[in-house]
Amino acid sequence: MIVLDTSAVVDLFVGGPRREPALRALRRFKHQAIPPLWRSELRSALLKYVRARRLDIGAATRAFQSAERQLSRIEVQPVTRRVLEAAIAFRLSSYDAEYIALAQQLGALVLTADSRTLADRVPSLTVRLSSFAAE
Repeated sequence: MIVLDTSAVVDLFVGGPRREPALRALRRFKHQAIPPLWRSELRSALLKYVRARRLDIGAATRAFQSAERQLSRIEVQPVTRRVLEAAIAFRLSSYDAEYIALAQQLGALVLTADSRTLADRVPSLTVRLSSFAAE
C-alpha cells in the first residue's frame, strides 16, 4: 500500500516529466490511500500553476475534478494523535505529518516527489517518485 502525497498527485493529474514515474508507482502499489487534506493542497498547487501561466483556470479546474473523481474513494482520515506525534518526532508541519501519520496508521509508505521535507526527514516511511523514473 502507498499513501499519495500532493506532489505525486500534481504529477499524476497535471502532467509533466514525472507523470510516467507516478503511473509506474501506482501500477506497483495497487492499493493507495490519501488524507482529505489533498484537496486544499492540490488547489494551492494548481493556483501556482495558474499564476505562473502554466495552466489556465479551466485546465486547473478540470485537473482538480479529475483528481477528485479518482481520489475521493481512497480518502482515509489520519488519527489526530498520530499526526501530532509525527509532526513533533520528525519536525514536520501538521500538513506533511498527515501523510506520515496515515502511512504509519496503514503500514504503508508515502509516495512523494518532495525530497526536501518528507523523503529527507522520514526516509524509512517514504519512497521517492524519482525511484520509478528508470523502471
